[in-house]
Amino acid sequence: MNLWLFYFIMFLGFLPIYILKKYKLSNLKPITPFIWLVFIASLEETGTVLIWYICKIDFPTGYWSRIYSLAEFLIIFYFFISILKPKYLLFFKISIALYITLYVYLLFIWNIDECNKTDSYLMILETIFIIVCSFLWCKNCFITLKETTLLKTPNFYFVSGFLFYFVSTIFLFLITDYLIKNKNAEFWDYYNFNLYANFVWRLMLIIGVWKAFSIEKNAT
Repeated sequence: MNLWLFYFIMFLGFLPIYILKKYKLSNLKPITPFIWLVFIASLEETGTVLIWYICKIDFPTGYWSRIYSLAEFLIIFYFFISILKPKYLLFFKISIALYITLYVYLLFIWNIDECNKTDSYLMILETIFIIVCSFLWCKNCFITLKETTLLKTPNFYFVSGFLFYFVSTIFLFLITDYLIKNKNAEFWDYYNFNLYANFVWRLMLIIGVWKAFSIEKNAT
């Protein structure tokens, strides 16, 4: 793993919440829970890696991963239903019902040795949800023509970031369980790819937050 890249990406995870709190932005309500989630995840991942390198203590991350996956989906669900409502309510109801049903079912068969495999099932469903929501958002933009220039709207960067990260890393998460169990040396190469995807994702988040700041600043 590229350790310097890892810490730089974790640092990027702290910037959105810093901008949000420092400038008291009020036009980021749909994405605010996700900004907090990124902040908490950055703290957790930084602490875990530091403890491992300093104390050589390897914490099982399966429990955190299971909690994080549910929080992540619910927060992304909240983001998309906030920017797409009141349309597509049936789609949202079906989506959350499917995810919760699968999540609860996997809890009954879950064990920490198989956590990467079961997490991948949730990742597939979440990726499909994000792809569909991204398409619906783009469709709305072109139909309503409210967004004269997509590059000027914060949601463009948030939606693009979600879409890019999940589509680009879905294959990685599908094979993670196999790579770990077979002690495949290529695992860290794949993990570095995840870091690069995370870098783009967090950069898009920061750009979106900064765009929101610019809009609010110009409105005052």
